[in-house]
Amino acid sequence: MYTSRKVALLACIALFAVSAGWATPFYLPSLPNFYQHQKAFQGQYPPQDGAGNWTAPPGALPDPPDPLQLAPSYNSTKNWWERGGGWCCTTAVSDMLYSIQTTYFSNDPNLFYGELGHTWLEYMNYGIEKFYFDYFKTADNFATILDNRGFGEDKIHYQEYFVDTTGALLKSAPTDFCGVCATPGGTPSGYSNMHDLYNATLSQSQYIALDIVSTGVTDTTARGIWWNYHVIAGAGYDPDKNLIFIADPNRNLTGANKGAGNNAGIGWGHPYTSTDAFPGTAADFVTYRLNGNKLEAVDPNNTAYDGLLVTRAMVLSPIPEPGYGLLVMVLSIVVIQRVRRG
Repeated sequence: MYTSRKVALLACIALFAVSAGWATPFYLPSLPNFYQHQKAFQGQYPPQDGAGNWTAPPGALPDPPDPLQLAPSYNSTKNWWERGGGWCCTTAVSDMLYSIQTTYFSNDPNLFYGELGHTWLEYMNYGIEKFYFDYFKTADNFATILDNRGFGEDKIHYQEYFVDTTGALLKSAPTDFCGVCATPGGTPSGYSNMHDLYNATLSQSQYIALDIVSTGVTDTTARGIWWNYHVIAGAGYDPDKNLIFIADPNRNLTGANKGAGNNAGIGWGHPYTSTDAFPGTAADFVTYRLNGNKLEAVDPNNTAYDGLLVTRAMVLSPIPEPGYGLLVMVLSIVVIQRVRRG
């Protein structure tokens, strides 16, 4: 069964196909910029002044005020997230799973959320919490989580990549991606670097999360970096201008609580509200350039990750439901006929 939304999406895909390539810039459909600190400690951390400048080196991560929940919830108002560490990876992967479910598997509620009829904010809360319990309580890697949810290799192909000590980009078997564990053994990936992997992934409408590290960064206070690694989700790209657009779990860019200044919305204390619009527009993403395996700032208002290395990546490749490809072909024929008729 295809919803009108999915038909419209497929029509766009067909139109792009007969136009000899994707139009740029390109954004993955319905991919949000969910906020990893939504239900954590709600004070401002790292501390900022009125202009948004960080005023002190990050100290001990503040604990949330409420006790750990025992199960995911759509509408609990308790602040219990991120006790002992950030949830960037859990949130970045949730961005991808939300988009994949709404785009490819709208009739199968088991991938990200389990009930229909909720708001995007309720889905965000539930999906992130569900992934927390799966990842930290019941499974040892993301491939296992996907299998347990009924989305194994027949529905979503899962692949990890890492940069080895020589700078080569290799493929690896499923590992503890969300962390800084020892780099596993790997095999040639067929890509020269993360830039090539990212562009190839987005050009096929696949999904990618990047693991960046703060190794060697000395100005952590000025950048507001409190972490040793951080995971971001690819939201889109512009190959003509060599730009990438990322969903940063550490930032609320458009909500009512985003704050002010160059660093608005970064860190704790910027939760979304129930009246905020779905955070899935171009304004919700941050623009960088990926030069080889390194991020480069191109926006003077977004420089925190300038020069940081991307060390690992995970790619999710949805395998459409039966009939998806046929519908794309039919829509392509319709588009071609209309183009020919002027």
